[in-house]
Amino acid sequence: MLLHTAQIALNDVFKRYDDRVVLNRVSFTVKPDEKIGVVGDNGSGKSTLLKLLAGVVTPDNGEVNVVVPGGLDYLAQTLELPGTATVADAVDKAPADIRDLERRIGRPRAT
Repeated sequence: MLLHTAQIALNDVFKRYDDRVVLNRVSFTVKPDEKIGVVGDNGSGKSTLLKLLAGVVTPDNGEVNVVVPGGLDYLAQTLELPGTATVADAVDKAPADIRDLERRIGRPRAT
């Protein structure tokens, strides 16, 4: 199994949205104390990869294993608001999403 030494492991992960293949047989591991970056063009699968790691979406094929103390979560770069939302609603939602994310991963808030 990949997780003997890894905190994050993807094995042969495949993800598509309709006819568009976003991730095609992606495999990698991240060991404790390793740092990684995710770099790529718009639409190359960066957000999908992060959503897979956070468990927001599931792969169509392959394995995603994440063992991270406190968990791992995903905060979208754009807000999902109803069509009736006001500017004030948008201003209120962004920090609320961040506070919710901090709560879910157990990160202490700045005082």
